Amino acid sequence: MSLPFDQDLSLCFADRIGDGGLDRATFDEALAGCAEAVADLRYYRDSGSLPLLNLPEAKRDLETLQPIAERFAERFERVLVLGTGGSTLGGQTLVELAQSPFAPREGRPWVHFLDNVDPDR
Repeated sequence: MSLPFDQDLSLCFADRIGDGGLDRATFDEALAGCAEAVADLRYYRDSGSLPLLNLPEAKRDLETLQPIAERFAERFERVLVLGTGGSTLGGQTLVELAQSPFAPREGRPWVHFLDNVDPDR
């Protein structure tokens, strides 16, 4: 699986940021200790025995959602998403990737998340 972004961990290491940073040897040792678990996850993903691991590559649902997204873009200036207990975190992440913190993309509505909706809030 190839990701459309690069992850740069260099600014978490002590040799880049000083005493508060992570020691590279400690990191490398912890990473090596994960090798078996990572191999297991790859097996489960590749065999299809744990379908959840293939979700990042799934795109079939996008065809269904495209007309809905276009209708929202045409009809609404703002969209509110209600959630509780962290249920909006995935959506918030995707919106943050797609729009700047100061404005949505051209022709798209603002998307606001109201999380942990309760009567006192």
